[in-house]
Amino acid sequence: MAATEQAAGLPVDPPAFRPQPVTAGRDVEVGLELEPITKVVTLDKSRLYNGWPRIRNRHCDYRAAQTSGLREPNINGGQLTEYAGELFIKFFGTGYLGGTLSLNFLGFVLPGDVLTARGVVAERRLEGERVRLVLRLWLENQRGETVLAGTASGFAP
Repeated sequence: MAATEQAAGLPVDPPAFRPQPVTAGRDVEVGLELEPITKVVTLDKSRLYNGWPRIRNRHCDYRAAQTSGLREPNINGGQLTEYAGELFIKFFGTGYLGGTLSLNFLGFVLPGDVLTARGVVAERRLEGERVRLVLRLWLENQRGETVLAGTASGFAP
């Protein structure tokens, strides 16, 4: 039915949430690389995130960015955290409850940048009867520069 609606030019629901091909589990090995997620950062997305036009700041408005000494808007850190968070949640599922997320911003992200969220299982430890997995997470831009990095943890089901 969705194909018929789409062919008719009608809006359709987005695809269902798809977890990582390999998700958190008690037997996941340290060193496992998560499937990367790539996003194009657009000014429109930044404006939606920041509440533009009601809010005009250096993250979504050229004039405000230039007033603060920037050539163009730089993307809000909270928005970048969401990109890393998507990788985290797709891997852990509900195991993210009781988890941790600690990130550092390392560089500017500009409209038009292509970001790839990457992660690797860095540690597996037993906490009572539960297994906590610790990930090393980072975002790279299209030039291979790391613009955000940190760790995340959650529980294997």
